[in-house]
Amino acid sequence: MNVGGAKVTKAATRGQKQIYEENKAVILHYSLAALLSTVFYVIISSFLFLRTTWEWVSNV
Repeated sequence: MNVGGAKVTKAATRGQKQIYEENKAVILHYSLAALLSTVFYVIISSFLFLRTTWEWVSNV
């Protein structure tokens, strides 16, 4: 029962440093996944469309 109007908060079970480290690891993981998928896309696109791209550019 909250009589005095004091705010009741749940005690933290993990330290702020542990949360920060976990967040940093997740951001690193997703950044690496995005970078690798971008590199993969560029490589595949260059093999598939390189010839047609240069034909189009050289005719300009």
